[in-house]
Amino acid sequence: ASLSAAAPKAGRLGREAFAAQLGRAFAARDLLVMDRAVLRRLDRVDTLVLDGDAACTGRGELGDVVVVDRDTAAAEVARRTAHLFDPDRPERTSRRGTWKLAPLDRLLRDPASLSLPRGARTRIRQAGRSRTVLGVVHHDRLVALVPVDPELDPLAQPLLAAARRHRLQVVIADGRRRLGARLGGDERIPSGQRLAGGIRALQRDGRVVALVSGANQSALAAADCGIGVPDAGCSPWAAGIITGPGLAGAVTVVEAVGAARLATQAEQHGMLYLIEILIALNIVFALLNMLPMLPLDGGHVVIALYERVRTRRGGPYYHADAAKLLPVAYAFMAVLLVVVGSAIFLDIAHPAANPFH
Repeated sequence: ASLSAAAPKAGRLGREAFAAQLGRAFAARDLLVMDRAVLRRLDRVDTLVLDGDAACTGRGELGDVVVVDRDTAAAEVARRTAHLFDPDRPERTSRRGTWKLAPLDRLLRDPASLSLPRGARTRIRQAGRSRTVLGVVHHDRLVALVPVDPELDPLAQPLLAAARRHRLQVVIADGRRRLGARLGGDERIPSGQRLAGGIRALQRDGRVVALVSGANQSALAAADCGIGVPDAGCSPWAAGIITGPGLAGAVTVVEAVGAARLATQAEQHGMLYLIEILIALNIVFALLNMLPMLPLDGGHVVIALYERVRTRRGGPYYHADAAKLLPVAYAFMAVLLVVVGSAIFLDIAHPAANPFH
C-alpha cells in the first residue's frame, strides 16, 4: 500500500512527459528554458502582457506631416523630411542646405533665431502631447511639424493574433508611446518600474500571466511565465524562457499554450475519448469514399453493378466505357479540392473549437 501511495500519478506523468517534449522542441528553436516549471504552467496561462519596449525595434518612424506655413508645399516638406530623417537616431539634428530637421523642444529653446508662422503655437501644443515631435525649418522659419512614433516589431501583430487565437486576454504595458491604440490591446497597465506591480494586480484577480519583456527583470520574475527578449543592453536572466532577438520566439511560446491546453484536456478525458474521435473520423471517411462518383470506391461499385445488370445471361460480359465519365470525375475532383482548400483556410483563419471542452 505504501508503494502504491508513493507511486507518481498518471496525470503528473503525462504533464511531465509533455513538458519534456516541449522543452526539446523549444531547444530546437533556440529557446532557452531557465525554469522548467514554466512549461508545466503553460496550459493555465490566460493573459498575455506585452511590454512596449519589447514590442518596438528601437528605431523611429515618421507620422503624418503637419504643415504650419501656408506658403510651403506639403509634398516638398514630406520629401525633404524623408531625406533628413534618420530612423536609427530619430532625435538627431540634420541639415541639408537651407533645410533643417530637429526635435521641436530643442528648436524652441532659442525662439529668437526661429520664425513662427501665425497659428503655429496652437499646432505645437496639439502635436506635442505624449509624442516626440520634430520641427522642419526652412530659412530659419518653422514650416512643418512631424510626429515620430516608435517602429513596431514586424511580429508584434502576429504575436497578438496568436494570443487571441488561443483566447488569451491581451494587455499592453505602455508608458507614453500610445502603443495600446496602435496594437489594439484589451487592457493597458503601466510599464517600467510599475510593471511588476501591474503583473501582481492581474494575478490577484485570478489571472495566470505570461509576460513578454526585455530588460524588466522584476516584472519577468513576477510573471507566471516570463518570456525574455534580449536586447543590446542586457540579458533577461530573470525570465523563465529566454528567446532570441525579436518576437519570433515569443510567438512560438504563445502557440505552445494551445498545445499545452489540448494535451492537458485530452489527458483529463482519457484515451477512450481520443479513440472515439478517431473512430468517428474513420466512419466519416468511409461514408465519403462510398459516394457514387469516380475516382472514389463508390463510383467503381456503381460501374460494376451497371455492368452486371447490362450483361445478358449466357452472353459476353458487358464492359462499360468509364472514359466517358472522366469529365464528371474531373468536375467532382475540382469541387472536392475547393471544399478541402476552404476547410484548410478556415482552420487557419477561424480555428474550430477545442474538442476536449
